[in-house]
Amino acid sequence: MIDAVISEGGAYYLPYQLHATTEQFHHAYPRAKEFFKLKKKLDPDNRFSNKLWEQHYGE
Repeated sequence: MIDAVISEGGAYYLPYQLHATTEQFHHAYPRAKEFFKLKKKLDPDNRFSNKLWEQHYGE
């Protein structure tokens, strides 16, 4: 289902995040890397984290 949505240029609802692969996540949310970079700058000690961050963050 996620691939079908992405193939039409859409994005999936983030509460379903744990069902998506990292590749699917970045296709659906192409600006996520910008957000992750800003989050790392503003939270260098990683005090605020969640499953989304743990699953999809990577450089």
